[in-house]
Amino acid sequence: MEYKIIDVLDIKLAHMRIHPDALAIGASEDDRSFLGCSVEDVGVLEPLTVIDNDGADYLIIDGAGRYGEAGRLGLVTVPCLVVECDNVRDFVMNKNPMGRKRSTGSRLLCFGMLHQDDVFRGYLGSRDPRVCQKADDALKKWLPGKIANRLSVGRKDVTLAAELLYCHVKDIDLDGIEIVDDAVRTKLRMVFNQVLQGELPVRRWRSAFAGALSGTQAGTAGKAQTDYGCVMERALTSLDNAWSKWPEFELDDAVKRRVHYAFAEVIEHAPPTLRESATLALLHWPEGELKALAKKINKQLGCK
Repeated sequence: MEYKIIDVLDIKLAHMRIHPDALAIGASEDDRSFLGCSVEDVGVLEPLTVIDNDGADYLIIDGAGRYGEAGRLGLVTVPCLVVECDNVRDFVMNKNPMGRKRSTGSRLLCFGMLHQDDVFRGYLGSRDPRVCQKADDALKKWLPGKIANRLSVGRKDVTLAAELLYCHVKDIDLDGIEIVDDAVRTKLRMVFNQVLQGELPVRRWRSAFAGALSGTQAGTAGKAQTDYGCVMERALTSLDNAWSKWPEFELDDAVKRRVHYAFAEVIEHAPPTLRESATLALLHWPEGELKALAKKINKQLGCK
């Protein structure tokens, strides 16, 4: 991105409008409130950033809130930095994390859009432990854990933001299937924009999207109903990842017992259909392990 300051001018509000890329990301309500009080008390202290629109007027690429407050208060002119910028989208994405109260999801989506290909490589690589173990330094830089440390956010937030961006860009749904229905595509775009603008936490994007598809999002005080199918799917994925590395864990006996008891409790409360699935899975166990399991069960039940 090439960026250069050309001039500092007082420009009439009537000769300016907001660039579409600057409208893509909104500030928080707290930021808006503080800004309104500041402009009312002392005017616009920080110049707006604008680009020349072929001499006809100016396009605001930073300062949409200040522009709105100035108009509300009846100001005629505001101070502006006139710049040359060859990539307004990148400028906005870089500027966004500098806000006082930008949401985590908004920051992560902006970061992801700036480094899209690398973030996708890291996101897809993180889904396969074998890839992570063999990853070179170039890929490791973009794994969710590294991005989380860089931006001081949770790893889960990074993964969910990358997942949302991937679905948005690749035009796929939660199951990785191509979206061919315009209504579904529109709902995904809606959820993406809500996270980008800080209206929806990134940790709720999956449930919000599922709620929008099922029609349950409306009438729930703005909150989508919990999609327990997605919750279960993610829990099972986590369990599968943990089991794949189980031999590497160094656990003391007390921790092992807690894990064993927790697993037994999960099985006890599982719906009948899931217990049936677990029974089918036993068909793939080695005969020796099945006999050992039967022996332990019989001993617990007091059978011979």
